[in-house]
Amino acid sequence: MTIIDLEKDLTNLFAEQLELIVDQTIFRGILPASKVDAIGVHVEDFDTDNAPSIPALTLQLLGRYSDRDQALSFARKIDAALPYYSESLTILKVGSIATYPSTHKGKDVTGISANLSVRAKNLD
Repeated sequence: MTIIDLEKDLTNLFAEQLELIVDQTIFRGILPASKVDAIGVHVEDFDTDNAPSIPALTLQLLGRYSDRDQALSFARKIDAALPYYSESLTILKVGSIATYPSTHKGKDVTGISANLSVRAKNLD
């Protein structure tokens, strides 16, 4: 499996787990600038540390919501979905899932940020 395949699979997995729609409320990569009330799944870095046989990477979920209550509820939903374990994939939180005030196109919004550590078998 390539890193591109993994990012697509992770986007689909989070869409299923969080009840989102790919390319509407969840996106592969950075959240498009035009989108609000959605989240992006972004592979940031590779970190094989001391276990090169099981590749690791850092993943970030970054979202932007027009309603703070919706953002807080969604952050809780992400928190409840983790950690995630399967035979070939482990997803762990790194720190907390944060919400923060931001602006988008001159309007107040609430951002969501979740830093995750992913270990995936069979990653090329």
